[in-house]
Amino acid sequence: MLVTIMIRAIHGNYDDLGPGTTPPEYSLLLQQQAHIGWVQVFYGRLSLEWVRLHELARKEDGEKWASGLLVTIWNCLHRHWIDRCNVVHKRTESLQREFLENRLRHLYSHVDALPANSRDLLHTPLHVQLRKSTSQITSFLDHTEPLVQHQLQAQKAAICKTVHPITKFFRSIHPDSDKARPRNTNAPKPEPKRKKVKPKLTGQQAITRFFQPKQPRANRQEVPRDNSSEKPP
Repeated sequence: MLVTIMIRAIHGNYDDLGPGTTPPEYSLLLQQQAHIGWVQVFYGRLSLEWVRLHELARKEDGEKWASGLLVTIWNCLHRHWIDRCNVVHKRTESLQREFLENRLRHLYSHVDALPANSRDLLHTPLHVQLRKSTSQITSFLDHTEPLVQHQLQAQKAAICKTVHPITKFFRSIHPDSDKARPRNTNAPKPEPKRKKVKPKLTGQQAITRFFQPKQPRANRQEVPRDNSSEKPP
């Protein structure tokens, strides 16, 4: 009965949701959802009576059922929106087919990353899937793609729990990391550097003292040239 009420609400048949058309145990559900707004169903705003009545009738998890119901409604709305866009924007069948084939190839590229017990989701070879019709590929992607993404996320979470990054085994060189460590107060302090002082010459004198400074060119005296050693002409 809950599915019937939801179908009537989606089609806008609010006159069929009165007290005389539904059993009395659903009157609180109709009242609460009417107060919230039947249009709010498309936004995921449901009354808690949906969960309670489903658990009472089926003895199952009502929250999981309500989440699956909303996902089904949203997928149908999205498919109708795509059909509308194809008509309005005159999208050809070949472009839509190419888009679906690219999605299918991208999905099959994650086969090796899936766990061994989940690879049955893609047991059909890719070349066989590409031969199917457009509607069959669309339904396959709508059903399988969320499952593959869920398995990949679960596999990644399991790897993060069991495998540690190699950087964990190295000491951090970040300057802020040393601030959090307690300082060793018993460690000896380094001695301050002393300035080197040049020793003064006391007993020994510099060798440059024994040389006379070079006189300027103007103060030089010309030494007379001795011509006695020269041969007579």
